[in-house]
Amino acid sequence: MTRSATAGPAGLVANRQLPVAGLLVGIGVCGLISVPVSRSGPDSPAAGGVRFGLTMDDWLARRLDRLYAEGQAHDARQADRLSRRRNLEPTSASLLAQLVRVAAARAIVEIGTSNGYSTIWLADAAAAVGGQVVSVDNASTDLAQRNLAETGLADVVNLVVADGGDYLAQAPSASIDFLFLDAERTAYLGWWPEVQRVLRPGGLLVIDNALAPDPAELTDLLAAILATDRWTSDTVPIGKGLFLAWKASRDGTRDPGGPVRATEDVGAPRSAS
Repeated sequence: MTRSATAGPAGLVANRQLPVAGLLVGIGVCGLISVPVSRSGPDSPAAGGVRFGLTMDDWLARRLDRLYAEGQAHDARQADRLSRRRNLEPTSASLLAQLVRVAAARAIVEIGTSNGYSTIWLADAAAAVGGQVVSVDNASTDLAQRNLAETGLADVVNLVVADGGDYLAQAPSASIDFLFLDAERTAYLGWWPEVQRVLRPGGLLVIDNALAPDPAELTDLLAAILATDRWTSDTVPIGKGLFLAWKASRDGTRDPGGPVRATEDVGAPRSAS
């Protein structure tokens, strides 16, 4: 069920929950588009394959398919949830990359690297719009580094070994265009004040697992977002659910300056060696 927009104090636009189409219009998107991407590689073909409106080279699509299958097979052998790769579903990953492209997001931060599956999707989209990805994880990123090197996208990504909350706490204010959370969901509520601070006006917050396996883990966070002025949100029933929240400018419009360019500040912590 959606809620209509209401005027907040001092002319602010109160938080409202809108259908996805309305949210995409908010970030300056009139519709999903297909954008061809050229990528060099040892066996890169001239033609690309299309996924969720996103044109991707066949060779990269095959590597992502293989990486996802490897992650699924690995997870099936792990009794401990924290030992699993827990990769984003391909349909969700495709939409995630499309959002980066259509929003022209250049300063992109992902919290939750794992084996780099979603990182590669983000990096491919970032490369198309001149952006840079910082991917943060509190565990080793060696596997992600190898997978990124194989795809030729390592130069688009800064891998950081750090606690997600600590990273956000030291990030400059309004320095992030696009923030993707795919880590321990119970920690997100504590990160919310920093999320508000580091995401620029007009920026987009995306959270995976909004509908499964346990949506109750996000109940308090989503309630806090809905109670905060200048935030427009919706949940997309794709994969295990993607929650999208757009931070409006103070007058409720898109930031006229557009996305900020990636700077050294965005990847301030030292990358993993």
